[in-house]
Amino acid sequence: MKDLNLIAGIMLAALCFASCKKEGNDSNTRKMLYGTWEADSIAADTNDNLVMDPSEVRNAATVFLMVLNEDGSFALTNTGSGGSQNASGSWSLRNADETLRLAYSTGAAEDLAIESLKGNRLVLADTISGHKGWLILKKF
Repeated sequence: MKDLNLIAGIMLAALCFASCKKEGNDSNTRKMLYGTWEADSIAADTNDNLVMDPSEVRNAATVFLMVLNEDGSFALTNTGSGGSQNASGSWSLRNADETLRLAYSTGAAEDLAIESLKGNRLVLADTISGHKGWLILKKF
């Protein structure tokens, strides 16, 4: 009986530790996303191997800015040779903070996989026309 109580105590402590750790990671990811992000480069999985190969990475052809605010709102600006496009709405994290959901003020929504978030570099992934694509952003 003593061994059973010891095992139960260890399992409870592990569960509490894992729960606290998860909660801290969630808020940390959210805090890391706050701010203004600029597209540095893009990549398209042209060989369909689901890996971002160096030959598939290109400099961003347009100026793309994404502002993620602490209050859950966002603003996007995409400026290219054809002019400027703006969008806004609210953002949230899903799937254990592995997905960035952008809910546009138009009613549309978009889920982008967070492939990497380290320091001032963010890599988002999506599938477009049946091919995986990446947007590599840097924070200013």
